[in-house]
Amino acid sequence: MRKEGVYILLFLFLLLLLISVGVLTKPVHKITSKITSKVTSGISEKDSLLFQSNCYDSDGLNYYKKGYRNFRGILNYDICVFEKEKSFVKEYSCYEEELEECFYGCYEGACLPEGSFCEDSDNGSLYEKGVRKSNFGGEQEDFCINLIPYESSPLVLKSSHLYEYDCEKEFYYECPDGCIDGACLNFPKI
Repeated sequence: MRKEGVYILLFLFLLLLLISVGVLTKPVHKITSKITSKVTSGISEKDSLLFQSNCYDSDGLNYYKKGYRNFRGILNYDICVFEKEKSFVKEYSCYEEELEECFYGCYEGACLPEGSFCEDSDNGSLYEKGVRKSNFGGEQEDFCINLIPYESSPLVLKSSHLYEYDCEKEFYYECPDGCIDGACLNFPKI
């Protein structure tokens, strides 16, 4: 063995000896507890190391890419959240859950970049068939799901659920009077 290797081993041995005796325990503990308390907020140092080794973040805290966190087999996908006139992405990472505002909109768990556009021909109306056109999702038409023959005209298919595309989100909606050709029916109430 070379002299440098012997000195390094001797230094590490002395360092471990001092830590085990308790001479260096408090300063090291203070440093590591400050770091881990910021990262894991509320779990012990030992659990913090275990948490980080059992966690995977697919997009690495990237607001413009839909990702997921896998912690011990439990998946949490990034999602869009809409409040009033603002859109946000709820971003999951191994260290926290963060709500980040998306200034140009949010789509399928990711903020849209500047220059994104979207048009919805029915402006989000559930009672009119619409087509959403965008540079992030292409062109999609609203449609009815779980189709069955309509009572008064068996050649027309009816459903109770609509799949609606608009510029903020896409979602299922249960139409109270049924759904035909991508729009909810709206019978007058008597």
